[in-house]
Amino acid sequence: MDRTTAPSPPPRSRDGAPWALFFVLLGLLGVAIGVTIFTLVRAKEKSRPPGSVSARGKPSAGSDTALPNAPAHPPPLPESLSTAETTAPRGTPASSLRARPTWGLREHLTPHAKVTSQYAPQLTNPLETFLAAAPLGPDFAEGTLICRFQSFNKHDTFAGDDLHARVTFGATPEVANDGPEDGNLAFVSAPLVHLAKGERIAYQVFDRDVFGITAMSTTAVTFTGIPVVAMDSGAAVECRGLSGAALGNAIATRAAAATITLAEIERTKPDETRADWGFPAEPLQRAERQIADTAALAGWDEPGVHERVGTLATLAARARTAREELFDRLYTSAGTTMKLGPMTVTVTEASAEPGRVPIAVKNTGAVAATFGDHHTTFYVATRRGGPAWAHLTTAPGTAGVSAKLEPGETRAEQIVTLGSLPEGTLLLAACTGRTCGFARAK
Repeated sequence: MDRTTAPSPPPRSRDGAPWALFFVLLGLLGVAIGVTIFTLVRAKEKSRPPGSVSARGKPSAGSDTALPNAPAHPPPLPESLSTAETTAPRGTPASSLRARPTWGLREHLTPHAKVTSQYAPQLTNPLETFLAAAPLGPDFAEGTLICRFQSFNKHDTFAGDDLHARVTFGATPEVANDGPEDGNLAFVSAPLVHLAKGERIAYQVFDRDVFGITAMSTTAVTFTGIPVVAMDSGAAVECRGLSGAALGNAIATRAAAATITLAEIERTKPDETRADWGFPAEPLQRAERQIADTAALAGWDEPGVHERVGTLATLAARARTAREELFDRLYTSAGTTMKLGPMTVTVTEASAEPGRVPIAVKNTGAVAATFGDHHTTFYVATRRGGPAWAHLTTAPGTAGVSAKLEPGETRAEQIVTLGSLPEGTLLLAACTGRTCGFARAK
């Protein structure tokens, strides 16, 4: 038949298209439900407290290895290190624990794990020390040990494992540390370790969760004078050591860094034109960290560590005294009104709202001027705590808004702090560049 005269075929029926779309959507919904159920099951397994039976029918860990809802910080002197004597020989975990300063609890351990003595802190940068350490050999007898734990991302479905690791080296008290979030990694170190051939190295690895921890690996190896490397289905571990000259050099390097920071603190002077009054808050924290890194390798009672702890305490007390003396001098000479350029600022009355200081600002100049622009810094200060940042506001909830005043104009404004105004005497300050004005706020 001629193609040009043949009738066109009937149009194809589309009745089945809506049903096909329906089945596609139904399949996607089933996949979503399945993923949700899988995620909930995994979360339930991870939140199961250690010592319970997992969904696979195997115990996750003994109840003596992890205590749910355990306190976040250990007691000052755990029973594991307590003795009838009031002193212990220097260079032991017990003597290190007794020499630990009040700020020496440096660890941020998961609250769901069993507490340890924390006779020495963990290193700030453990990878650096691990790479500098040597695999254990027959000549290792005493020194600092550090272990690296690596998991295989089997517990967190959509991210890396959050590890909590624990190690016991022979008769040395157990040490523990948390790894980074989603890192599949953790390091645990211990100084003052005496390890002889035939003694055991026992370790445990857990995956941290919000509501608990789940055991991943529990293993013990015997030290035979060869490198300590082990692996099972949960994690891999390698332990290395620092001793002799290598350990001495590592300790000296960290001690030297702390000495430099202590000298920096000693050179600081009070300065009312700075928002922090020149108080060395960051250097003080840095010195604590550097001294703790030294103690992580040598123990808290090592003479150099003990000396630097004492020096830091002296310098911190001196800095606090200097800040209090500066407050006394400024508060004594201040009134309820301050002068800042063409502006006169007066504290009007005690505020009924917490964290607010009402002020009256008057432009005493001959031309219009702005008060509170980005060149001006505000703070309130107490005798004990020193200055704290504040800002100008012209309306509730509005921060950083400057006020433009015509000559002779007076406006009511407020200075707002981040929290409630502290009790006791209070000083209000406004600084433009290195020029500051002070007024008594309370």
